[in-house]
Amino acid sequence: MTRFEKNLLERFQGMFIQGRDYATHMYEGHEVRVRRAAEPTDIMWTNLKFDRQKKILTRFFVMMVTLLMILLSLGIIILVNWWQVID
Repeated sequence: MTRFEKNLLERFQGMFIQGRDYATHMYEGHEVRVRRAAEPTDIMWTNLKFDRQKKILTRFFVMMVTLLMILLSLGIIILVNWWQVID
């Protein structure tokens, strides 16, 4: 099984020491440096150069996928309840 491993000292430091710009972890015997992502308010979204049409299409796609997942979940719940009534 592969996973990130921290020794006891690193866990203790992570709980109490803040302000480092990166954290180091061991993954399969290799050191991996991880940096916290920028806060959404720190990102200048206008510099990402998405035109209006791309924004609208992306929002529409995300809404449709979300709606599909909600309907699929609702269908599974109704189906499970229906099977319980039959038994």
